[in-house]
Amino acid sequence: MTFFEWAKLEGLSLEQIRSYQTHMGIYDERLQPVEGASEAAVEARVKVAMSKRGGRAWKNNKGAAYLADGTFLRYGLLNQSQRISDEIKSADLIGCDPVVITQEMVGMTFGRFWCREVKREDWQWSGDDHEMAQLRFAELILSLGGDAGFINDENQL
Repeated sequence: MTFFEWAKLEGLSLEQIRSYQTHMGIYDERLQPVEGASEAAVEARVKVAMSKRGGRAWKNNKGAAYLADGTFLRYGLLNQSQRISDEIKSADLIGCDPVVITQEMVGMTFGRFWCREVKREDWQWSGDDHEMAQLRFAELILSLGGDAGFINDENQL
């Protein structure tokens, strides 16, 4: 049972929960669960779950826009051109997951590149062109020793 499940069971108010967490030094509003089934809610919960297990995940914004001076700017991983973006799409979240290496590197901690394509809770694989381009990025990261995939629930970490 999580703290929030217990607090709900006991009928604690949000103010009582925050007071306890603040007193114990464990409240950080940037790391609180977000309710809902939307992609944004799932993404927020995944970032919290990654932090709780010692890793970090960040939003990989991707797009293109004209700047005030008229310059066209593409931003985000693998977004150098429309052709590349159509072929391979980088994940919504990128990050670093700590990994302890064994044997000759005993005790040293290394960060492994981590990424997830975040989907709504009710998402089902369709295999359309967009998802296939996202899958190609995940396969590339996996082939290089990273950790990649699709996620629609923070418990899938």
